[in-house]
Amino acid sequence: MIRPERVGPENLPSNMGEHLPAQVLCPLCRSGEIRRVKLIDVAPAIALWRQFFQIDITPEFQGVSQMELFRCVSCSISFFTPPCLAGSPQIYSQLANYGGYYLAQKWEYDAALADLRGRERVLEVGCERVYLSKG
Repeated sequence: MIRPERVGPENLPSNMGEHLPAQVLCPLCRSGEIRRVKLIDVAPAIALWRQFFQIDITPEFQGVSQMELFRCVSCSISFFTPPCLAGSPQIYSQLANYGGYYLAQKWEYDAALADLRGRERVLEVGCERVYLSKG
């Protein structure tokens, strides 16, 4: 089990300094009460994208060698840093050319809908064509 740790400027990786604000805040509720869940090397992600999508995502990382997964204590959202990791329009354009990425029906839509049963409200971020909501 991974134990989340309290985050402060003193324990952020040195190669992220130019990409992170002085204090990491939750992007949803702006709380400073966040915990680092995991530190992740980007090299395996780059290799997987090359293998599965034949896309080189190295430029997307802007020289960052590690990313961090955080969880907010206040609102429970999980998010990655540094903020430069958000996908560029170019990467999504390349994905649109990959057959099978943007499909009207995928197995994970059914799995997500099953997880959401009984929920009155859901915030979905990044759903370009809103396929999931049509399920």
